Amino acid sequence: MKIFGMFNGISGRPEMGRILWFLGAVGAVVFQGYVIYKGQEFDPLQFAGGYATLLAAGGFGIAQKDKVRAGMTENTNDGSAS
Repeated sequence: MKIFGMFNGISGRPEMGRILWFLGAVGAVVFQGYVIYKGQEFDPLQFAGGYATLLAAGGFGIAQKDKVRAGMTENTNDGSAS
């Protein structure tokens, strides 16, 4: 289906960042609809700020993990004894 193509990156494979951005947008709409139904206030900027913080923290964690794995690969493939 072509609708799932919006999650694909340059390589043609789905990217987690695109999926999470989509879930954040859908989540904001759903939460806003629910809150309006309940008669309460919903601040989309506050929701977006919190969600952006979660995405940034997750991205930072993934980047740190990748750096550690890259360092482990370089140290084990250089032929030296550890």
